[in-house]
Amino acid sequence: MTRLAEGSSVHFTILATPRSGSNMLCGLLNTHSDCVCHHELFNPKGVRLALHLRNPEPNLAGLPDRQAKPLAFMQAVMERWPGLHATGMKMTGIQDRHAFAHILATVTMRKILLKRCNTLRELVSHKIAEQLNQWEVYDGDMLVHHRPRVTVEVDELERRARVNQQHYQSIVKRLQADRQEYLEVSYERLLGNDRHTTIAGVLDFLELSPSDDLELVSVRQNPQPLNELLENYDQLRHRLSDTVYHWQLDE
Repeated sequence: MTRLAEGSSVHFTILATPRSGSNMLCGLLNTHSDCVCHHELFNPKGVRLALHLRNPEPNLAGLPDRQAKPLAFMQAVMERWPGLHATGMKMTGIQDRHAFAHILATVTMRKILLKRCNTLRELVSHKIAEQLNQWEVYDGDMLVHHRPRVTVEVDELERRARVNQQHYQSIVKRLQADRQEYLEVSYERLLGNDRHTTIAGVLDFLELSPSDDLELVSVRQNPQPLNELLENYDQLRHRLSDTVYHWQLDE
């Protein structure tokens, strides 16, 4: 990987699909003293800055500016904290086509592709978040502890897996065509036994100093076994038994 000259700063974007752990990764990076990672600058419902910067910013462009000049808005946010070595943001799906195209075309902006291997878990998480209207939690006391049971059909699971695959494939195709460097990270590895190695790889990619003090500030919302979250668990187990998704029930 080409290293920046000393004193230069790194700009980066986390490209993810919904419920793949992007808030978790943003929160983790924000506990590094030399990094700020904004959440969804292009969320349809509002500008989601890094959690510790969400007090009103009088000199920061708001929704009208974002809608009128999305690229200028994004650049203004990314350049607002020049003293830090790494400044980034995340984009879930394609929330703004102009900004998304600009990000992919900007070779100086590093890309982290965050994936969740277990599409079934991702879909269950999405359905529960929709029902509760609770998408991010950073305080365990704020979590809705009674988790609703949801239903997942095989065809919608296959459709979500296909859409996710196409999304990531299109990104990789563009980045490889431009010979851009990118890093692929999985939700499961960020939480797994090799999480320290995975996090160290992310820090190295962003040219950030190694740190053992990074914290997971987001609350995992649905850690329960899937048989406690799926209304049609037994039926789904039977229907997925001979498919490539069978392992996702026994994660």
